[in-house]
Amino acid sequence: MKQIYYILVAVVLIVSVVGIYLYTQQPEDTWPPPHVVKLPESETWALDNELVILASGRDVESLVREFGGEITISVPETDTYQVKFPVSTLEELNAIADKLRKKESGIRVIYAFVMRPPEPGEPQ
Repeated sequence: MKQIYYILVAVVLIVSVVGIYLYTQQPEDTWPPPHVVKLPESETWALDNELVILASGRDVESLVREFGGEITISVPETDTYQVKFPVSTLEELNAIADKLRKKESGIRVIYAFVMRPPEPGEPQ
C-alpha cells in the first residue's frame, strides 16, 4: 500500500513541475533555446555544451574534471552520464569529445540530443 502512495506522490510532483513549466512559458520564447544547435550532418538538435558519456566501470567524474566538466545527470546503473562543459561552440565540444575518446579507451561519447517542441497545430 505504501508503494502506491509513493507512486501517487511522485506522479503529482511530476505533473506539478510540468504544469508550472508550461504555465511559465511565454509566447515570445523562441526555438532554439540557448545552447541548442542543429547538427549540420544529421539535421537533429543537440546541446553545444554537453555530452553523454557511457563509461562502464570508470571514474567519469575525475575523467571530465580535467576538462572543467560537471556531471548534470548520472545513471550509475547503466554507467551513463550527461556532462556540461565550459565551452561556447560545437567545435570546442567536439575537441573535448575527441580528447576523451583518445584518453580513455572503451568509453562512448555522444551528443546530448534534444527534441524540438511541435508548433501550434502540429501533431505531436
